[in-house]
Amino acid sequence: MKNTGNLTVVLVILALFVGIAGGYAFHPDVRVIDNEVQIEVPTIVYQNQSVAVEVEVERDYLSDAYDAFLVEYEDEDSTPAGYDFDQLVKFKFEDKYKVVFDDDKQTVKFDVELKFLDKDTENKDYVDYSVEVVFEENEDPEVSY
Repeated sequence: MKNTGNLTVVLVILALFVGIAGGYAFHPDVRVIDNEVQIEVPTIVYQNQSVAVEVEVERDYLSDAYDAFLVEYEDEDSTPAGYDFDQLVKFKFEDKYKVVFDDDKQTVKFDVELKFLDKDTENKDYVDYSVEVVFEENEDPEVSY
């Protein structure tokens, strides 16, 4: 029994040597190559993203912008042909408007529909405007439409 255990160990060692020799015989020209490889690491570019934030404000910017628009509208005499500013009877805002806060400047953008009525002839006229009003601290509002 003792010889069988020793014989097994000898056979295992012999099999290892045969495996190593066979591996070398089939691949005799295996070499280790020591080269430096340049890997380009991508650079990370950070970009500022603007994020819409709802802010509760104490000032009614839409109302102030509309008032500034009406003052400018009356001063420029932009009423439709045949109508006076006094014949403006109704206005309608679109549902959406935008207020942009930028340092000391606030920009209000909105769409408005004005209705003019000639009470003598009962003629009506509707005019649509896209309005932008810029409020700056200690400055008169800038109105464009």
